[in-house]
Amino acid sequence: MLTNPAFNALLKTLEEPPSHVVFIFATTTPHKLPPTIVSRCQRFDFRKIATSDILTRLEQIVKKENIVITPEALGLIAEGAENSMRDAEKVLDQAISYTEGNVSEKDVANLLGMVEKRYLFKFTENLARADTLANISLVDQLLDEGKDPQWLIKSWQKWLRNLMVLKMGGEDLTFLSSVERKEAKSQASHFSLKEIVRFIDLLSKTRQSMVFSSQPQIHLELLMVELSSDFEMDNLALREPELAKIYQRILKLEEKLTAKSSSPMTQEKKEPKKEKKKEKKEEISLPTLETSPDKVSYGKGDEDKKFHQKWKLMVKEIEERKKTLA
Repeated sequence: MLTNPAFNALLKTLEEPPSHVVFIFATTTPHKLPPTIVSRCQRFDFRKIATSDILTRLEQIVKKENIVITPEALGLIAEGAENSMRDAEKVLDQAISYTEGNVSEKDVANLLGMVEKRYLFKFTENLARADTLANISLVDQLLDEGKDPQWLIKSWQKWLRNLMVLKMGGEDLTFLSSVERKEAKSQASHFSLKEIVRFIDLLSKTRQSMVFSSQPQIHLELLMVELSSDFEMDNLALREPELAKIYQRILKLEEKLTAKSSSPMTQEKKEPKKEKKKEKKEEISLPTLETSPDKVSYGKGDEDKKFHQKWKLMVKEIEERKKTLA
């Protein structure tokens, strides 16, 4: 950002610009510009390029250069560029040189460390079947192949976002291939909108917790368990509401039974028996004390006398050997 004296000097130039010069200024902080400068310029706000526009541009380049590439690979490049045309063209150039002109989705995924769409389809299918073990084994497989855990969650979030858009009645998924659109419509039918929103929320929380974690694999495995934990009950409530109500009643009855079994009633019944036994013992021991008091031994007193005698002898011996200790 320029200083105030520099802005004043620039203002003099802008007030009387040369006819053969066009000034182009770029800044990320337009609010810091003086009003005198802004009033003498035309303002154009740059925005992110849509993924569909990037895909259209890549298709034009591929067609012009006669490059063989699958639609899925182009879609993956457009998504990986994250609204940057320059990055998309750069990745396309790298993919062409990497594969010598015949580019597949797997090649692009290996180049960027991303996850192929078929794995995202598999994750979602396993989730619909509540097959947690299958998803955990798939996570282990992808991490062993060197896939980035953050990219895995990010890619799955984007895929679930497509399902959410379809569930809300949107059809603007032009950046997907025909095969991917068909798969998205099929998978969206297995979930409710509430479930998809919950899945995306859990993915976001896991992604945040993984930022400072040294064990992302554990976070991903826990995520797979959490995703399927409430889904089975929600699915039952949607498809069989009466059966879900019966199941909830059974759970409540089980809770009541466990509460009764752990109640202190059994202990209260046992305690009086112990008291009765004690009373009987006291009744038996009392007559012996009253009827035979002469038989009571006084052994403890004799032992105390012997102990005092031994103690005096020991002190005497110590005094003879060393007076300071005595």
